[in-house]
Amino acid sequence: MIAESRLDTGFMSPKIAEAKINELFPTQLTVGMIEVNEKEKALQSMPASRQKEFLQANSVPAVIGWNGNLYITDHHHLCRAAHEVGMTYVFILVEADLSSTKTENKFWAEMVAHKWVHPLDNSGTRHLYSSIPHHISHLVDDVYRSLVGYMSGMREVTKRHQQPLRNLFGQIFSVEILL
Repeated sequence: MIAESRLDTGFMSPKIAEAKINELFPTQLTVGMIEVNEKEKALQSMPASRQKEFLQANSVPAVIGWNGNLYITDHHHLCRAAHEVGMTYVFILVEADLSSTKTENKFWAEMVAHKWVHPLDNSGTRHLYSSIPHHISHLVDDVYRSLVGYMSGMREVTKRHQQPLRNLFGQIFSVEILL
């Protein structure tokens, strides 16, 4: 199904396709495991037919990379939760086909331009793109991401406010208190 999507997918005509979780590449270093655990519980409470419907309705945005790999640009928590409960696939929404970019550097530049990559660790430190794990199960816990995720769920925070809030929470809660 993915090969078919690669042929005619561009910025203007996204396609939904089934994809193996093990073949998806993250575009960030961390996830909030509290949020992942909540999504795991939700998936486990559903019968298999409902899980499939849920995954189709919550497709994972992805970009086809310069090397033909699929890079997920959002819903890392859902992918991790699906993986943790033993699911082997999710549904992806191919947002763009960047397979024509000639080099890895040009690919990452395009990903940055569209804000599709976030190579920040759980303390807000920026890392090289090569530091991003090659599998969803290798993303590390970021408690501040969970906190922001909960606030987002309450509609208190928009996407553009999430990273500044994570940084702020990290600064506030990492201060050593001397007694």
